[in-house]
Amino acid sequence: MAFERLTDHEKSLLCHLAEKSDWDDSKEGRSRTTKGYRSDNGSGIKALIDDVTSGGLEAAPIVFDDRVIEAPLLYGELFPQVTTIPLDRGRRIEGISTGTVTGGWGGVDDSAVSLFNTASYVSAFDTTIYRWEGAVRIGLDFLSDTPIDFGAHITRQYGERLLEDLDDVIAVGNGTTQPEGIINKSGTTSVAFGAATSIGNYESLRFGVHKREHKPEVKASAVFCGTETSYQRVKALNVGTADARRLFAGGSTNVGTYDDYSLMGRPYKINESLSNAQIFYAILGRYRMYRRKGLAIRTSTEGDTLIRANEMLIVAMARYGGQLERGACAAITTTAPA
Repeated sequence: MAFERLTDHEKSLLCHLAEKSDWDDSKEGRSRTTKGYRSDNGSGIKALIDDVTSGGLEAAPIVFDDRVIEAPLLYGELFPQVTTIPLDRGRRIEGISTGTVTGGWGGVDDSAVSLFNTASYVSAFDTTIYRWEGAVRIGLDFLSDTPIDFGAHITRQYGERLLEDLDDVIAVGNGTTQPEGIINKSGTTSVAFGAATSIGNYESLRFGVHKREHKPEVKASAVFCGTETSYQRVKALNVGTADARRLFAGGSTNVGTYDDYSLMGRPYKINESLSNAQIFYAILGRYRMYRRKGLAIRTSTEGDTLIRANEMLIVAMARYGGQLERGACAAITTTAPA
């Protein structure tokens, strides 16, 4: 009967017998008794325990913790707030944007109505689709030996990495090899920060985007965005030189609500692809993200290289393009304290 199947009382009795009782190992009428087992010099009682000396280590099971420890990724800060448009085909989207017509007062009978000047009234809004990709090779022996489903683990990680990278390009994408980021959009309101963060700096960002841009359908998507350091700095602003209470701590005691990640009634999103000097306030609902192809995972063990190496190839791909509809939807600074 296996030791583990014994009751607690039976286990206790067995341990007592092993360590305290005399055992008869008589041969041909000769008898010798020991307690437990003795060392070579015959002195000292030994125990059967989980160690190398007694051999008990071999009977103690090894348990594998299959909960993989991994570095966390920050995602879901910006991408969920933008306007995502799915596409069935094509790699270049052509659209238009227009100005606003004008009118006037003072017309009388027998006078011609002034014509609106349509010069530059319509302009192109073209967006290019870019490919996001990643790949990894894994040994087949490793996959068969490990208790962890590494295929599923890597697939999930690629999904999280894509979401993080989408956040990054919405913030700082170069518009050449990836979707164009808000920081690089032409026509945004530029705000100059001073040597230190001030409430006036953030007010200039907030009101650098006109109220008319805050339409009801997109108002909830208006956010501040910067690094964790820039958020800490604005939350650390004092009420006054001799008053260490925080301006934006909140609450009747002004103790602190740092974990709400908000400022002036707007969410404060964190993106570490920005530098500390870069902060923006933008209406994310005015950012158009075209999804030509969502995340696709392909695996293969075929081909001369993979077969000879006894490996499996995992490839992840997606196709996206995007840009802010108009520069007027955002106010940015690149001169915040580094």
